[in-house]
Amino acid sequence: MNQNKNEINLIELFSDLLLFLKKNMIVLSISVLIFVFYGLYSKSKFETSYNKIAVITSTIVPNEIFIDVLSTVDYNDKAVLAKQLNISNDAASDFLAMDLKLVNVSAPNLDSLLSSKVEVNFTLKNVKYYKEILEGLNYFASNNPFLSERYLAFKTEKSEVIGMLDKKLKEIDGGAKNAMDSYVLMFEKKKNIENLLTQTSIMKVISEKETPLVNGPKSLSFVIILYTIIGIVVGVILGWLISFYKKAKKFRK
Repeated sequence: MNQNKNEINLIELFSDLLLFLKKNMIVLSISVLIFVFYGLYSKSKFETSYNKIAVITSTIVPNEIFIDVLSTVDYNDKAVLAKQLNISNDAASDFLAMDLKLVNVSAPNLDSLLSSKVEVNFTLKNVKYYKEILEGLNYFASNNPFLSERYLAFKTEKSEVIGMLDKKLKEIDGGAKNAMDSYVLMFEKKKNIENLLTQTSIMKVISEKETPLVNGPKSLSFVIILYTIIGIVVGVILGWLISFYKKAKKFRK
């Protein structure tokens, strides 16, 4: 007996649901269409972005100062950005953001002098322009008046020291045997300074890596299913509110 009652209740419930859907089919259809169109519009406007990370350094200024200089890159104004980095307009438009922070990095064959390490986190629309943008950042640093002046002063100073050592080496060369120790020391000092000059640069790339998508577009089927469900839920709520309003209106009469 109870089983029959339960079956009747389920049938009545299903009938009521079908009746509700039939009465509110227009509301449900409009709600679903609105939300599906909104989902498709959102998907078309959704901006995919990628992250590329480069660890760089400058051997002529402290890393804090290097970050201050790089922070003047204006990636919001694409016309200014293209000029600052000497990159194409397409690359500039794909350059969304740049985050700079100090890091401690150990790398093989990295001279202890290269103590300035800056992690640059690029947010890009398209990774194909990454190399161009990284080279553009190097161009920007190399053409910065302050950094260029420091680099030139460093090279001039070391070149003068090399010139002095060359002069002394020529004076010692061919001299007494007891002067050979001084000759060797000066020659090694000269070589060290020459190596230092070759390693010194306004900007040096230490390492690079790519991270997963920051934002990625959802598939078309996922968007349609998701917003159809949302549309149905909202439509049911609206239909129920309309039915409740009609009943309340009748009750008042």
